[in-house]
Amino acid sequence: MANKKNVDCIKIAFYASMVIALLYLIIFGIVTNEAPYKFLIYSYGNTMNVDFWMCVQDNLTMQPYVNNSSYPALACLFFGFFAKQIPVEADGGFNFSAPVNDILFLAYMLVAISAFINLLNSAKAGNGFEKAFFGTIVLLSAPFIYMFERGNIIFVALLFLMAFVFGKDSKNKYVRELSYMCLGIAAALKIYPAVFGLLLIKDKNYKAAIRSTLYGIAFFVIPFFAYNGIADIYRMYADIKVAENQFAGTGVGGKVNLSATISVIIGLLGIDYMAPIIQRIFVVLPYIYMIIAVIACMFHKSKWKISTLLVSMIILVPSFSFVYTLIFFIIPLVSFLDTSEKRTWIDWACLLCFIAIMIPIVHNPTELLKNFQAGFDYLFSTFIQGIAVLAISVILVIEGLIYGASNMKVKIKSRK
Repeated sequence: MANKKNVDCIKIAFYASMVIALLYLIIFGIVTNEAPYKFLIYSYGNTMNVDFWMCVQDNLTMQPYVNNSSYPALACLFFGFFAKQIPVEADGGFNFSAPVNDILFLAYMLVAISAFINLLNSAKAGNGFEKAFFGTIVLLSAPFIYMFERGNIIFVALLFLMAFVFGKDSKNKYVRELSYMCLGIAAALKIYPAVFGLLLIKDKNYKAAIRSTLYGIAFFVIPFFAYNGIADIYRMYADIKVAENQFAGTGVGGKVNLSATISVIIGLLGIDYMAPIIQRIFVVLPYIYMIIAVIACMFHKSKWKISTLLVSMIILVPSFSFVYTLIFFIIPLVSFLDTSEKRTWIDWACLLCFIAIMIPIVHNPTELLKNFQAGFDYLFSTFIQGIAVLAISVILVIEGLIYGASNMKVKIKSRK
């Protein structure tokens, strides 16, 4: 039997925290006459939606890898569609700065948000009001605000990943098959959503795992033939390495991956996080975490805990993960709030982490983080989010390993 009272308390605590944070954000803006969202985003001067427009610009000539694009070909085709809508001047050049272009981004966001709300409503428990309320506060949460400002295609990858997670257990075989295709598309757009294929392996649905893998390969490879074929896969890989080196020189600003967060923690403790030995540790530490997290996933039974660990791998393992990657936490958050499992202190600890990840924090004590401002600005909200991601990951990894060790101990005793 589920402890319904505790389940409701978890929901109430999350909803109340989000409402209070959003009300405070509004009141803060009115009282101070400042733009409170400036403490949640990183903007290049007055330019908004930079990720979107830079990728569109890379695809104006339909030669993205000549322009050093680090996106897979399927994503480039997506941006190429929008590039074809850019007005052409009399001299044949593209009027990239035309105000009418903003309609393109608005249309993209409206379609994406509509799809997001529909997917959310299909999976979220509760009445119509709760679903609408949940969708609203999520779209106003800190990770989504950051993502909207950047205009990153990660939103599209999230939509397809949600379609997979929410549809893979459907009784309708066509919905299930479509969900496997959606996982392949999500992986073809952003690569790292492929880790969610572990859900199929854990369910021992190996045939579906194989089909999803084949879909992923097809959606990843075939679009490259719209350009220069296999050769552009190598160019993309080279461009990714260039991007990694470029972002390595921008400090920890806006980043919530493992090495960035630990760098700030040990830096605050007075340790030189740029020391060669520390940097060498940062090269291998994310992969060690990934291996341990995969093992912990295999022992966990709770869907939201497994999904949380998979999202943690998406965020912590790459050499750079910006705040917008936190939108993937919406997948485990839905299951976390709706679960009928008996609540424990771990649930309450994870609730605090989810709240810290999602709430908009409108204060930025510059003195605390003054030594981490090289390159991109490192905001206090980013620091709190990074700590929360690290905390929830460590909690669930340890719990999973303890649970697995206990099960193995019981099995060994039963054999004697």
